[in-house]
Amino acid sequence: MASTALNFDRHQFFARPVPVTTTYTPNGWVSNGISFDDYAGMGLTKRKHICGAAERRLETPEWALSDEKLREVLVVYLEARARVRGQGTQQDRLAHASKRLTEIARTLTGTVTNMCSRYVALKNAPDSDASALKKLGEEIENIDTQIVMANNTAAIVVGVVHFYYRCQMSSVEVAGQLGLKPPHVRQILWRLRRCWKEMQNPKYFSRARFPNK
Repeated sequence: MASTALNFDRHQFFARPVPVTTTYTPNGWVSNGISFDDYAGMGLTKRKHICGAAERRLETPEWALSDEKLREVLVVYLEARARVRGQGTQQDRLAHASKRLTEIARTLTGTVTNMCSRYVALKNAPDSDASALKKLGEEIENIDTQIVMANNTAAIVVGVVHFYYRCQMSSVEVAGQLGLKPPHVRQILWRLRRCWKEMQNPKYFSRARFPNK
């Protein structure tokens, strides 16, 4: 079997943990763990640079590595989130979608303010319902995420593409860089792919574009 076909089984030793002990002796530290000598004989798997990280199910899309194509996908993504039909130049479309997203963020801010007032009142009530309080808290967190996204959509999306595809980070690492949650990162990537797929349709420019419906 070729060495390139070998793959490390992450779960091989999952059910058989081996305790590592370290003891200091007059001759120095003694451990039954892995030493630098052991490391020298190990087989290592490195992430592929630019072409796609190891063990990723999908290949890196062409638009993720092209600034020009990324700009177009970004504009389409913004239009989809703002639910507006693009007209004019790319810059005009971007400005139109961004303005609409700002309006959405303003509306959501009013909504979450009212919900926070309800949360405080519910929390201070003598017969406070813990399950209802938890559910309301989750709804507030979700809307707060939408507000952050609406106010910084372009920057967040570009950041996700840059860290995930160009820096080869995982969704968890990208989320840590941008203050998001891993599922949100994966959702953004999925919607971007869907936008690009929709753009390849010959009838794309003749109808409204709402790829997240």
